[in-house]
Amino acid sequence: MVDNHKDLCRYVGRAVKNGAGLVIVGGGDGTLTAAAGQLAKSKSVLGVLPLGTGNSFALSLGITDLEVAAFKPVIDACAAGHTQM
Repeated sequence: MVDNHKDLCRYVGRAVKNGAGLVIVGGGDGTLTAAAGQLAKSKSVLGVLPLGTGNSFALSLGITDLEVAAFKPVIDACAAGHTQM
C-alpha cells in the first residue's frame, strides 16, 4: 500500500524497470491513471482492481462487475493473460 502519488509512481516504475510482466494496482481513477502512465511504452501489463468511487478507468476497459468483493473476474483475467488495448 502506498500513501501518495510519488510513492506509487516510484514503486510501479521500479517494477517495470525490474522487468515485471504484470503489475496489479488497486485504486480509483487517479491511482490507476498514474500507474498506467508509468507502464506506458513498457511491456508490462496493468492488472486493474477497481477500488474507487466512480471507477471510470475500469469501466472504460470493460470491467463492469464491480460488485464482486474478491474481484475474482479481474484476478482470473490477469492470471489468464487477457489484455485490453
